[in-house]
Amino acid sequence: MHNCEQLLGSLGLFAYRVGSLDELNKALSDHGPESCKDLARVTVKQRPGQQTAVERNNIKVASFSGSFEREVLKNFDSIVERSLPLAKVMDYYKQCPGTAKQVVLDYITFFEERKMVSDFLLAKQILLS
Repeated sequence: MHNCEQLLGSLGLFAYRVGSLDELNKALSDHGPESCKDLARVTVKQRPGQQTAVERNNIKVASFSGSFEREVLKNFDSIVERSLPLAKVMDYYKQCPGTAKQVVLDYITFFEERKMVSDFLLAKQILLS
């Protein structure tokens, strides 16, 4: 699976969880070839009898051409905005108080750690030169 397909798969999982998978597929169809305008590019495939929650491995992304991939990456900001309506995202996080705060704190921790590693590698490179 290509990086763009993985990215769309992750976006598709979150869109599915907030109830906006149709919006994601509409946003993607606006950027694809005319022959694929009504094609659902991101779908959910549950195993027969599956009783667990839908996870990333249940999200399927249709294959697409390189030109479509470039178009998606070029317009990714608008695709995300259209596929994750703020009202639906807010409703999703309201179901579990404190979840949104934890997600933001996790992102902050992740980026702080990346910054520390980057600073360390840069300092080490300066010392070696």
